[in-house]
Amino acid sequence: MSSPWTADRIFDELMAPLANLGIPLILAHPGDKGPRVDGWQNKATTDPVNLRKMAGVVASDGHSIFAVTRACGRTDPSPILVVDVDAKNGRDGWADLADLQVQHGKLPLTPTRLTPSGGGHLYFRCPPDTRVSGRGRLPKSLDVTGGVCLFRDGEPYPWAEGMAPGDFALADPPDWLLDLLANAQHGGVPSDSGSGKPRSFESALMLV
Repeated sequence: MSSPWTADRIFDELMAPLANLGIPLILAHPGDKGPRVDGWQNKATTDPVNLRKMAGVVASDGHSIFAVTRACGRTDPSPILVVDVDAKNGRDGWADLADLQVQHGKLPLTPTRLTPSGGGHLYFRCPPDTRVSGRGRLPKSLDVTGGVCLFRDGEPYPWAEGMAPGDFALADPPDWLLDLLANAQHGGVPSDSGSGKPRSFESALMLV
């Protein structure tokens, strides 16, 4: 049976909405956790002609699609910052994210993808002069990575219900989040999530 994800659908539903926000995209070979091409940061593109060609490769060969973020070191900086929430190997990033909001204040609602392992990717608009190279003082269950996956193994990472780019605009990250990212501590601070009950993304983002 053929995949429901045709090249046109991949372009229209997955690539174009992000490219229209100025977010560069790039492919990775099947099974890879990220692009393995030298200088991939600057080979990512928002050009619709190139993206349509890439969509054809994804549909036929099963490549993955990655969105390039500010943390990748791109010479023409990406306009987004993505917080990667880890919910595997004993970590509960949703619980840690909820704890941070109790300490510092509520995060604004912003487009959020869910990952197969139960984690998620929170997409924020990145202020022009912001420099990001890692998790800073975020717990080890949270990170800021250079490329985030949006399609792998023939399936997209879905947007959380009601939290796609079409539902509302990319939010600005709060000052407290930028402060934690700016204050580097090698390896991140310990997580306290193991002592509490696991959180869902709805409760972590205070949607319920």
